[in-house]
Amino acid sequence: MKVGLKVFLLLVIALQQLSCKSSRAAIVSNLEDHYQAKNKDIYKNTGPSSDLEYEKEINESGFPIYVGSFPVAEYNTPGNGTMGFPLKIGERDVVSRSVFIRRGEQNESLLKPLNKNSEVLINLLCLTDDVSLPNPSIVTSRNHPNYLAEGTFNSRNYKTDWVVIRAYDGKSYAIINMKFFNLKYGRTILVAPQQSGEIHFKQLQDELLEETEVELYLDQLTRNIEVIDFFVKEGNIR
Repeated sequence: MKVGLKVFLLLVIALQQLSCKSSRAAIVSNLEDHYQAKNKDIYKNTGPSSDLEYEKEINESGFPIYVGSFPVAEYNTPGNGTMGFPLKIGERDVVSRSVFIRRGEQNESLLKPLNKNSEVLINLLCLTDDVSLPNPSIVTSRNHPNYLAEGTFNSRNYKTDWVVIRAYDGKSYAIINMKFFNLKYGRTILVAPQQSGEIHFKQLQDELLEETEVELYLDQLTRNIEVIDFFVKEGNIR
């Protein structure tokens, strides 16, 4: 009798755990459904929309993740993009990439509370030993209400691949050569490939920027002692 009761109790516990897991999965699913339902007037499935010629052309740049053509929902966007500047920091050559999304009808619920007309998701500054090499980058809203960006920094003997994710819930993440970053701890990341083949990083806590504020912000970083010390360290590529 005691053995039977024990088996029964174990079965009840197992069923409760399974129910909790199912509830958590349902909550996540319902959040996505709620967001899309809230924006139902601008989130309509219009069937396949692909541009294979564009796909072929864009992938000649050699992005870390292949950019494919796939059906998307209908939405309006004021645009998004990346910008980059060549910088001199402590007499070292550094290239930058900043990813931004502009405020529009489809992301009003995310950007309106920020009181910004655009949002800079990340500022990447990477040490290089050859400023003439290409550093391709792209940002896409085709996964609306999620945004993805990716790119590559090139030096003579080292390649740095990066991906940025801006999720519909407002959280942002980056992956740089398989190193994970939660961007709530800072949207500026310094990258320094090493002569040894390693790669070093530094994440800076910073203020949320608009697209129009990037150039001035980067200029200020070129005189920041902490940033200078990072890029002139022994062992960095030269």
